[in-house]
Amino acid sequence: MQSDPFHVDRKLAEAAGAWLAWRRALRRGAGGDHRFEQLGAFASDELVLELRVASASDPFAPSLAAWAHRLHLEHGTLEFVAGRERAFRTERHALETPEPGKFTLRELLDAALADTRGARQSVVAALSARSGAVTDFELQRWERRIQLSNALGDTGANGAALASPGAEARARTFLEATDELMPELGAKDLSTLIELALGRASVASWPARLTGRSLAEFFDEAKWLEHVALELDELPRPLGASSHLRGLVAFGGALASALAPAKLPFVIAHEPFDLRGATFGALLALVPFGESFARRKLDVPRARLAEHRRVLARAVLVGARSLALRVLLRAPTLAGRRALTEAYPELVFRVLGVELPARASSVLFRSRIADPERFLGLLAAAERTERLQRTHDEDWYRNPRAVEELRESSRQTAPAVPSDEAFERGSRELAELLRSAP
Repeated sequence: MQSDPFHVDRKLAEAAGAWLAWRRALRRGAGGDHRFEQLGAFASDELVLELRVASASDPFAPSLAAWAHRLHLEHGTLEFVAGRERAFRTERHALETPEPGKFTLRELLDAALADTRGARQSVVAALSARSGAVTDFELQRWERRIQLSNALGDTGANGAALASPGAEARARTFLEATDELMPELGAKDLSTLIELALGRASVASWPARLTGRSLAEFFDEAKWLEHVALELDELPRPLGASSHLRGLVAFGGALASALAPAKLPFVIAHEPFDLRGATFGALLALVPFGESFARRKLDVPRARLAEHRRVLARAVLVGARSLALRVLLRAPTLAGRRALTEAYPELVFRVLGVELPARASSVLFRSRIADPERFLGLLAAAERTERLQRTHDEDWYRNPRAVEELRESSRQTAPAVPSDEAFERGSRELAELLRSAP
């Protein structure tokens, strides 16, 4: 291994920062000739193997190896990621219906969500039918990840996936626990399901604009942001209650990152797949279920609290099951085009109860790299919410002692993976929360 592990840590931190900046640039339609192309090369296959050998005697090396592995796979597949984003966000397709013009797939997806013309089904059909280039890049990306992973001697396909091998089993358990709730939604097609998932029937007074400031104002009764500088990525468009919940997820993830222990090396203070950030984000996204938050921050009348929770529960049910679906799609995605083509329609129908063609697999509910952490973070957040409410009451989010406890825990300790028991309790707590909404 290179003689100075702290030098390796600094180089990996620099490469990780460049990678995140590159991903943000891609979402803006840029990203060409980005510094990640050069800085990411530091995470070479030789470095990963050297760090793995050193892990037998150096307690610092496993964390260095984990980050080097993540960045090596990201750098080795950057051309396919860039190609996918160009095909999704830049290339235009001519349409005659439901509206004549030339549109990107990103614009079509936005139109399907907003549904301002009442033509969601036809827009989704057009989106799926024109996703061929995106699908090609997406599958090439996964194929390349497997090749890179195999070259490192990773065992099985999971080496090309990520460090949450138990996520698939937990996804299946959660789905079984919430299967009974899906028929109650009454969603017979994708358009109706999307409408429920957006939560546009919410009776709450959500801010008209979804910004970092509007999210911060939800938590201004305690010192959540004292001496903290947040770096928020692009926030979702405010299409309904679920947009604000997603904004809270992003806000919580950015807060967790900002609170990461500055005194620790980068690779120890930050996780390659950010389970802590996913948990922190989901923790804040569950706060609006509480009466205190609903009445104080969202102006929900006491008489309409049940209605408020019902809308949120439906949105979170669809969102949580969609995350579980993405986790289950990992295996067929890794297995290749034919396996994904066969599995996608069946899994979508089993989880969401609606029909989608296989060609939609790269633009609707595709399996993303960190989806297992996002799903497990939601379960961990449900378990943490129950403990916080039991200790500090339902309005824990504005309790100075609870907030300081969370902040200091994040500032002083390296991220730790919750126990199996915590995930199991979280799955039960989340299912019960969704089941108890009247």
